[in-house]
Amino acid sequence: MSKPTALDFVSFAFDAQRDYEATKPLFIDAQVPDRSLNSIQARSLVRRLVSGFRAAGLGKGEGVLVSVSNNYLYAALLYGIIGFGGIACGVNAAYKFEELDHLTRQFEPKSIIATQESLPTVLAVAQANKIPINRIFLLDDLAAPLEPISVTSDQEYNPSQAKSNSSLGNDRETRSFTDLLHHGESDWMTLHSEEVVKTTPAIFYPTSGTSGLPKLAMLSHQNLIEQHRAIYRPVPYDVVRMLCLPCFHMFGAAWLMACPLRYGEPAYIMQRFHLETYLRNLSRFGATEAYITPPIVHMLNKTPLPVRELMSTVRWTGVGGAPIDAGALRRFQQAALQPCTTLSQVWGMTEIGIACLFHYGDKDVDLAAVGRLQPGYHIKLVDPETGREVAAEEQVPAELLVRSPNIMMGYKATPSPREEGSAWFPTGDLVEVRNGRFYIVGRNKELIKTRGWQVAPAEVEGVIMQHPGVSDCAVVGVSSSDGTTEVPRAYVIRKDPGAAAGVTCDDVYNIVKTSLASYKRLEGGVVFVDTIPRTASGKTQRFRLVGMAAASSDGAKPAEKKLSLAEWARKAAWKFVSTVKQML
Repeated sequence: MSKPTALDFVSFAFDAQRDYEATKPLFIDAQVPDRSLNSIQARSLVRRLVSGFRAAGLGKGEGVLVSVSNNYLYAALLYGIIGFGGIACGVNAAYKFEELDHLTRQFEPKSIIATQESLPTVLAVAQANKIPINRIFLLDDLAAPLEPISVTSDQEYNPSQAKSNSSLGNDRETRSFTDLLHHGESDWMTLHSEEVVKTTPAIFYPTSGTSGLPKLAMLSHQNLIEQHRAIYRPVPYDVVRMLCLPCFHMFGAAWLMACPLRYGEPAYIMQRFHLETYLRNLSRFGATEAYITPPIVHMLNKTPLPVRELMSTVRWTGVGGAPIDAGALRRFQQAALQPCTTLSQVWGMTEIGIACLFHYGDKDVDLAAVGRLQPGYHIKLVDPETGREVAAEEQVPAELLVRSPNIMMGYKATPSPREEGSAWFPTGDLVEVRNGRFYIVGRNKELIKTRGWQVAPAEVEGVIMQHPGVSDCAVVGVSSSDGTTEVPRAYVIRKDPGAAAGVTCDDVYNIVKTSLASYKRLEGGVVFVDTIPRTASGKTQRFRLVGMAAASSDGAKPAEKKLSLAEWARKAAWKFVSTVKQML
């Protein structure tokens, strides 16, 4: 009698859909390419991790927090956690105590994987959350898993020995990651029922959500599988990926967790992003796919490096994680990419996966659009003010609601934004749909409403970024001086803060004034800062900037400017009308 088909995510990832050499390196350290995993090594490592986690006393449904930087072992580590029946949750290794503690209290992990980089914070958080110190495993030698492993027993994992196994170390000390690899190999947990696959969590991803504090999106085995199926397309060339975005973020993990093993497509993994290193890696390894965020695009547009030469092998570039204006993408395309390269915005959310993009070879790419809806997704457009359903043909801004088997199970310890009994997930994004292409107008709660007009921060930011003296910027709405409306304010990082003739408030104000409609002017002022608060994917944390504005005693000073007679008259007229309205 044949075994039933395994439907779990680990089995899905290892189910090769193409013939390729089993010894072909698939997960590769971009800094030290000799450190890599092929499919045979990956399978063995996952099976050893399954035995090791079980020997450490971890059981089905228990969580393991992964606080490590990008590395070539990352995918196998998550497979091993999911494989023993556990739930994996990757976090930023640079998190401070408050950030890590907030997510740890939600996740309630039974074990933590850490590095020396993250260990001090991990120890403090573990103590605060009563996680035993001997459940913290240090991944301090990336080469160790490739070395021959001595096994404590040639037998497969024995559950009765799990909690008494003395080789797992002192209860008062952290353990080495390699301690998990000395307990033989065990099969990973397989799932055979569609209902079980749908309801069994596999990975929790940190997300900013549609509102409120950071939370954890619970993704089931089915979610991960369907999200992969929605975005993967075969292409007429041998794919080589260069991954520089965080593996703990959905955009960074989307092409890492299944593509290498299923299709034999190598993934070079950078520990962290560095512009020149990234570009030289693209050229050195002949990468065909690049995944970047808007801040990286702006850096590429300004760098003196020979970007076109270094990106000459790239055939598809996806830009996502945050809004970006079409002008910046056009400049990037013209200056950096080959004519045969497809440049696409990528839109999605941790909660729903990647729902919109253009694929390699698409002939109707519009850089202002985030792509076309991918298979498996259904949408509904709703007027954000009235709740009325809007037809796509109306071509008016409306909030995008999504229905799909790709949508997460829910948030851990936090109510879902979906209404009880509703299959529709409110994304919070305002879109227009034209000829099947989706255009993001802004966020429902991010749009700046100025005297009845709507201002999209990304549009204003795109204009400011054209100034050669600007390194980065973010635009938010603040209260006008008379308190009658919102007005745009720009937070700007100078490219050269020490330069005597650096960019001024007037410079920033005037470039917006001459490029956009009058209601989009920076009437809220220009503030020069050292950093712009962003998430790991590059999304601006506007709520932090709004908080900075609210905490300011007198707000930012607007750019010094002389008003024309017409401008003075317009302001005076508006103030008079506002006063009359208040009297009525």
